[in-house]
Amino acid sequence: MSFNDCSGFHGFFEVDMIGDFDTENRVRYVDTDVALESETESYFLGFSAGIGRKSRNGKAPDYYLKGGALYGLEGGDSFEYELSAGLRVPL
Repeated sequence: MSFNDCSGFHGFFEVDMIGDFDTENRVRYVDTDVALESETESYFLGFSAGIGRKSRNGKAPDYYLKGGALYGLEGGDSFEYELSAGLRVPL
């Protein structure tokens, strides 16, 4: 769900599902020949919500402010929080 074509402020939300299929999760230290490994999370689920403004005529800047979270689904030990803002200026 995103902005519509009207001017003014509008709320929006996002739901994200991310898959990380990288099986290499190892660090090897050359000097000591020690290898460290950890279990990886393969799937993440994220939610975010925000408020934005889209100009009606396309000549004014569009902008938004959004906050969200991303959590690992397998162990729950991986998580990330974000706060982001964006600005699009027509040329």
